[in-house]
Amino acid sequence: MVIPRLGVVLALDTRSATTWGLDLCTNTWRLMHPHREPMLEESGEVRLLYAEHLDEVVALAGSVDQWVYSVAENSWSLLSGSAWVQPVDGWRYTPDLVYDPARDRIVARDSTWGGQLWSYDLASMAWEEVPVRGRSPRDLELPGSAEVASAMAYDPAVDGYVLAMVPVWPESARTAATWVFDPDSRRWLRRSAAPPRLTFTWIGTVVDVPVAYDESAGRTVIMSPMGGTPLALYDAAGDRWEVRDGEPGWGAAGASREGYQILYDPVNERLVVLGGLEAHGSEDYEPASSVWAYDVALDEWTVLVPPDSGWR
Repeated sequence: MVIPRLGVVLALDTRSATTWGLDLCTNTWRLMHPHREPMLEESGEVRLLYAEHLDEVVALAGSVDQWVYSVAENSWSLLSGSAWVQPVDGWRYTPDLVYDPARDRIVARDSTWGGQLWSYDLASMAWEEVPVRGRSPRDLELPGSAEVASAMAYDPAVDGYVLAMVPVWPESARTAATWVFDPDSRRWLRRSAAPPRLTFTWIGTVVDVPVAYDESAGRTVIMSPMGGTPLALYDAAGDRWEVRDGEPGWGAAGASREGYQILYDPVNERLVVLGGLEAHGSEDYEPASSVWAYDVALDEWTVLVPPDSGWR
């Protein structure tokens, strides 16, 4: 997660239980050496969200024992289990998550079964379900199916949450849809433009689609979760999708990348791709060490950290 005022990407290595920072000006990793490191499951997925108003990073790694990183104090603290209990017992996979800076809340959408929206107040440390008026994306989904994958991002241009429902199979194109949620009216609006089908090399029950909002371009950006191409940009104000076919090539010849993240770098006005696994064959996976940047305006990829030289 990018911390703008420090100009670093904060990352957690769950294998060694260490906190790292990627300097966005020198493109080098360094250990942050916080006063306390979070204790997280080594194999668990960790999502980081930066709460700008609090100058804190929230680490979401499961249903309990969530951690908060204070940027000012360079220290992790544990939220008690009673303060963070996932609201839906059926969440088997990471939900769609966004941080809403206008309302200082974390918003989660259950992407697995019902499509319900939940809001987490960082001040009171409590979840509450967001009552939705009118129809919602779940009215058209097939719960628990692999026909559609979703990605959600906060778009300040429309002050709402852009939700891309991406078809997984060629024959499931009918499930493709773009929705925008208005937090004030609490209504979903289905837009006319539908997201393109991305590249899926493996099909499971639910697939996370990498997503970020590029402030300089004013676009919500999604990428194929397994392979990186194509990349698609959504203009919420104009209700238009644009597909870019270029890809960075990642690392070793023939390697594909899965489970990575894309983040917006406000210091250099670009997107940063990092993390995940590189696949060299059907069962040969290893942590991806390279870091890449993508400039939307120039349609150009740049390697920031070459393969085998990063902290991963």
